[in-house]
Amino acid sequence: MFIKICGLRDPEAVDVAVAAGADAVSFILVPGVRRQVTPELARSLGQRAAGRLRVGVFRGQPADEVAALAEAAAVDAVQVYEEEAARALRDRFRVLLAWDGVRQPPFAAADWVLCDPGGGGVGAAWDWSAVRGRPVLLAGGLTPDNVLAALQAARPLGVDVSSGVETNGIKDPAKIRAFCAKVRGWVQHGVAAG
Repeated sequence: MFIKICGLRDPEAVDVAVAAGADAVSFILVPGVRRQVTPELARSLGQRAAGRLRVGVFRGQPADEVAALAEAAAVDAVQVYEEEAARALRDRFRVLLAWDGVRQPPFAAADWVLCDPGGGGVGAAWDWSAVRGRPVLLAGGLTPDNVLAALQAARPLGVDVSSGVETNGIKDPAKIRAFCAKVRGWVQHGVAAG
């Protein structure tokens, strides 16, 4: 089960995510959003995540700008919200394409499809069972308290969390650890039983 911790902005949070067993760490490179980091900070933080997938998150930016920022940030993959950008970047990066859960799933355009009907970063829960059986990464409203129910309902390829592991807008080490432990525990015990 793939675990991605999104919106990381400080060394401690990256270190905790890696130690807790996250498979991917991601950095927001969208101008003007609360969790935005510079490409230089993303590069520095990413160096702490050796062996993990380092993802740059972009939204509404032209593909050439995404590519330049992703290279400056030294990320392995890009997360975008536009299918056209995903297709344009796929020959240079591994691509996560956010999907709203409504239109036809854009599986051919990306390496992974990230289902977040809330549109990213809003932390709103939704009916996870709507994507059961689809090969997606699950996002939107996940927390340590509800991730087991989400996994049981959707049976996704993986999960992506940001605000659900924060306290007062800051990544909370205890919540990151709890989230990863619950996902890993479900994989070890819940899948076979459910």
